Amino acid sequence: MFRSQSKDPVDFGDEELHIVIDGKPIEITRSIGDVDAGARTFLSTCRRPAIEQFSKAKSIGIRLGTIEIAVAQPIVANLREYANQVLINQKTIREKKP
Repeated sequence: MFRSQSKDPVDFGDEELHIVIDGKPIEITRSIGDVDAGARTFLSTCRRPAIEQFSKAKSIGIRLGTIEIAVAQPIVANLREYANQVLINQKTIREKKP
């Protein structure tokens, strides 16, 4: 979830969160935009194929309207580890189902 704390108007463009992993866009569900106490909040979710891309990511870029950032390598490493844990947990849950 990203929360804008800008005091100036920000162009959120199409109000979609765009994530690029290793130069390729990932598929995420529609972003949900909300205004809370004057701050704009965006929330997006992704499915297993996107989690698999995160688990192998070498670089991640994020764009929301006119704002673009490259995610720092230590954070990419943390996201990669988190994605791997999610995939392991999903596999364990599937194996426990009758």
